[in-house]
Amino acid sequence: MKQFLKRRSPPSNIELDDLPYDPAKRKNIQDYHPDQRDEVRRKYLTRRPCQPCGHTFKQKSIRNALRRFNPHWFDQYPDWLEYSMAEEKAFCLFCYLFRVQVGKQSGCDAFVSTGFASWNKADSFSKHVGDHTSFHSNVKNKCEDLMRQGQSIRHALHKQNDTMKDEYRIRLSASIDVSRHLLHQGLSFRAHNEKEVSTNRGNFVELLKYTASQNEAVRKVVLSNAPKNNQMISPDLLKV
Repeated sequence: MKQFLKRRSPPSNIELDDLPYDPAKRKNIQDYHPDQRDEVRRKYLTRRPCQPCGHTFKQKSIRNALRRFNPHWFDQYPDWLEYSMAEEKAFCLFCYLFRVQVGKQSGCDAFVSTGFASWNKADSFSKHVGDHTSFHSNVKNKCEDLMRQGQSIRHALHKQNDTMKDEYRIRLSASIDVSRHLLHQGLSFRAHNEKEVSTNRGNFVELLKYTASQNEAVRKVVLSNAPKNNQMISPDLLKV
């Protein structure tokens, strides 16, 4: 029963509308709770890349010449290229959202963590994109799949089915653990009156109630919170 008595910390609430727009001010996508990452990704993809076209891009000296970001690059790479006004550097939205899932690849960090600012190397953008096997192409496909997935009815039903399966496993495991404990102690399972109004519904139900009171995940899926045809306790009638 220890697996149920140990409480899991739920994900903290996040305000999607308050997510940082500037790419340099965002926290690592991996720092979000696993249950929230896709939600955050969809928000950023819906919001589109941070492209401050009216910004006065800061010049920097590169090889004795003043260089700066060219806003026309936004037209060339409208779906992923971002610019941080805080750091005066360029970033890649796609790579930021899925870098931790794909791994590390040469060249990706400059567009994710440190930012790119070698304005004299305009070909670096096309090199970053690469061919269909590149790191960038891989994460771009993941972004497109995520958006299609989130909009499909099939995904909604699949997600619902997964939830039902998880609830079933928790309910089944709780009933099995309670049964094992009673068998180990040589205690009876049933009571003469197991109705909800009874003050003592028998060892099995009472121990299951106690388990539920100690664990929120169990409480949500057992007894009165379980489907009527999937209680996993006992038949309504007790034959004697």
